[in-house]
Amino acid sequence: MKISIFKTTIRGIRPLIMHNGRLANPMDPHAKNLSAAARKYKGSKSDDDFEAVCKTEFMGALYYHKALGPYLPVDNLQAMLVEGARKRKHGKTFEAFVNIVEPDDADGYKLQYAGPRDAEELFMSDDHRFTKGVKVGTATVQRTRPRFPKGWSVEFMLEVQEGGPDANQVQDALNDAGLIVGLCEWTPRYGRFEVTDFKAA
Repeated sequence: MKISIFKTTIRGIRPLIMHNGRLANPMDPHAKNLSAAARKYKGSKSDDDFEAVCKTEFMGALYYHKALGPYLPVDNLQAMLVEGARKRKHGKTFEAFVNIVEPDDADGYKLQYAGPRDAEELFMSDDHRFTKGVKVGTATVQRTRPRFPKGWSVEFMLEVQEGGPDANQVQDALNDAGLIVGLCEWTPRYGRFEVTDFKAA
């Protein structure tokens, strides 16, 4: 079966907000640390304990790879692409024939941006730390997430199996995803992008 490979680069036109799904897993170490920090803050209401909650939440929400630093997982890119294809009713075709290629040494692609790549330094950077009140039931609670200002970019590879969409349809899906769908958290207000490069590899 013939497979076509395309090299794609996207660039953020809105800030990107990360939220790693592992925080929903009660057995994940980051989720356990967050629960412990939240319990401590609930009892003390101190600034130091609130800062500890923010930091624990930030670290748990960050997609981080020891070799890449902050990165975007293949699953996130795949979901974005399929959702973009749905805007022209091609969602099921893309689910069946189009895949983001997973690198050999990671489950995603390096996120490029201006700023520190170390997680601790990233948390200390005002440009990359985002705290916002969100509704949880009837209460408003503060949530802290990694934030990457507009201008972030990521280069990735995608493959199209024989019988799938053509190159123009794939590019349309990427363009629609960038303008309407976005990547990661609190989309489409955040995470929107433009396609700066798309070519056969």
